[in-house]
Amino acid sequence: MFKKFKKKKEIENTHKLYSVEDFLLKENDIQAINRILNDFRCDFEPDPSDSKTATDLGMMMYTLPLFIELKYYYNNDFCMAMAQSMIISKKKYFDRRMKSYYFENAVIRVASIWEYLFIILNEYLQTGLIAGKDIREQLIEAGCHKIDFVPSGKGFEVKYVPIDSEERKKIEPELIKKYKLFKIAPKRSNNSFLKAVKKQYAMKDRIQLIFDIYNCEEVKAITNLRNEIVHRRPLSARFSLSPSDIMPGMAVSINPEGWYDFASFPQMIEKNILSVRDAIKLLYEVIFYNDIPNSKENENEKFEALEVRCRTCEKDILINSFSADYLIEMGHPLICPTCKQSNTTIINKREVHERYFFSNLNEYSDFLVKYWESNAD
Repeated sequence: MFKKFKKKKEIENTHKLYSVEDFLLKENDIQAINRILNDFRCDFEPDPSDSKTATDLGMMMYTLPLFIELKYYYNNDFCMAMAQSMIISKKKYFDRRMKSYYFENAVIRVASIWEYLFIILNEYLQTGLIAGKDIREQLIEAGCHKIDFVPSGKGFEVKYVPIDSEERKKIEPELIKKYKLFKIAPKRSNNSFLKAVKKQYAMKDRIQLIFDIYNCEEVKAITNLRNEIVHRRPLSARFSLSPSDIMPGMAVSINPEGWYDFASFPQMIEKNILSVRDAIKLLYEVIFYNDIPNSKENENEKFEALEVRCRTCEKDILINSFSADYLIEMGHPLICPTCKQSNTTIINKREVHERYFFSNLNEYSDFLVKYWESNAD
């Protein structure tokens, strides 16, 4: 079945072979792109002197390289594609196919950067979701092997031996169920990451704001457009499959002016730049300030730490309230883990996140055990 649109104006000839020169930008366009780049680029640097900082140093160092990669992807690949598409949308010397080349690049990069952002958040929250089928298959395959220590020379050699087929039939389905794939999507039913976060954490604050931004109308619109481009038809298409106007089903659309209206594209792109930039800022704050919600089981619990100043080494430290209360009840001054001196003063008590509290509890408890062992004599 075919549906036909009336001719409104002279048809652009986009069914031809183009040269590289057709897609080149003019000097004044390059200058305009550079101006837009300066407007939208961002350092994504929180204030390191913020008194509310309670960083999980281990997790921050683990995810920081990924965030740095995201930061430069945003400031270069992403912003460049956005700026080019915004300037080109206004140029009459670019026809529909030439504009579509730059527009598709912009659309796909918007969808991609959201994936990269949520992969980092997934790692920071430690949901257990696996970002990639290759990694998942590797984990499943490793679980279907056992480790043997085979004599070799004066020692042993480690070998991975496949388990027998009957045992694999029992174990493999359990591993497939255990190692779930990371997925994001505007539809909640397809968003395994959102499901995992809601199941494990009491959603609030910055993480909730990131999800709210992702679910806003402009992001949904460009994500749906990306799916349309990747799975059904290019932006430049004059002939394409589309919903039928006559009855439910598909039809071949014949539209000399194309199936997508470019008029609203620059505005949609600008809104998405701002949405992505705000989400990345929030992500860095989550990492830098360790702004992790409480787990579901501790949703209504309050976790606190004491701000302590060491007068010997002049360091300001945080000590979880459990360890601090224990030492105070014993009549023992709080001990600085940096210089191991007890010349300390309590400055304040403040609320911290659950994960930071237990991380601090483990680290400070280990320190106290070693401190008392070394001073036992």
